Amino acid sequence: MHLLIETPIAPTRAMVDFIGDVASKSGIIVEVGENSWRHPVHRLNRVALDAGLIGKLLRATIFHEMGGHPDMFYHAANLLRYYAGVEATGTTVRALQMQSEVELRLDASGRLVNPEVWSQAVLTFANGVLGMNTQVSTWSGPLRRSHPRTITIEGTAGMIVGGRRSANALHRLEDQREAIYPLVVDTHERDGRQVPLRYSYEAQPLAQWANPFDDWPIPYGESPFGPEDDVARAHELHGLHEAIAHGQPVAYRVADARQDQELSIAINESARLEGAPVSLPLGPETPWERAQHDEFAKKWGRDPFGSPAEVAATNFGARRP
Repeated sequence: MHLLIETPIAPTRAMVDFIGDVASKSGIIVEVGENSWRHPVHRLNRVALDAGLIGKLLRATIFHEMGGHPDMFYHAANLLRYYAGVEATGTTVRALQMQSEVELRLDASGRLVNPEVWSQAVLTFANGVLGMNTQVSTWSGPLRRSHPRTITIEGTAGMIVGGRRSANALHRLEDQREAIYPLVVDTHERDGRQVPLRYSYEAQPLAQWANPFDDWPIPYGESPFGPEDDVARAHELHGLHEAIAHGQPVAYRVADARQDQELSIAINESARLEGAPVSLPLGPETPWERAQHDEFAKKWGRDPFGSPAEVAATNFGARRP
């Protein structure tokens, strides 16, 4: 059965390689559901970068925009690498973490949150572009929910500023003055919902990205993340269909997911080493990866790389001591 696998495809490189090997041997097509780079505004920003509207890219910064499990940075790694426009190999990572006891007891899902984990990572890509990410494990709860969240892409002739809680706009130098072009979203109404047609910055040259799924029967805006997430998920499903039905390559492969998860693992490893630089490709299994494999075996009573039949027969919905 061909698969759409959510992110991360797996926690460790060994697990990713296991999936990739099985898929390759069996002829299974795998699309990985990484949404970050597929969001329309990021696709538009990529168009603006490629058109040279902010000059040569220098750095991209994510500030509390991405969140989740304190050990996972795959969304941020994906987006930073997407803007840098390079492979993960050759990247140097430096990261710090702070763990703090806070007064908040439960997160939005009712899980214990202490200690809160704050992290700061700097990624130096092989082409010299800097990627920076700040995130905190309590991002979805009342303690940090209203924290400003921004993404900035800075170049030699301007910058792009945005994020889910910021006004997206293209800023550029024109005759040594700042010119600001706010994000423009053209829509039309269907069944009482606003369907996005085109995203653009009205600069010269014009930067625009058209929604190829504007005629799909999607309940745009029903998702708590807005219509942009609807477009991203449609892109995933369409890509998997095109690969199965017409032999087209999927847009985000197992190999792509492995790169972004390896960057995530490198952030953990640098933080464990108190900010010491860690370069990709990583060496053998890191202590963090070993801990994931050991925890799997302890929790489920199975070697994750043991007999596939035994692992597949495990009831992962059952509670174990």
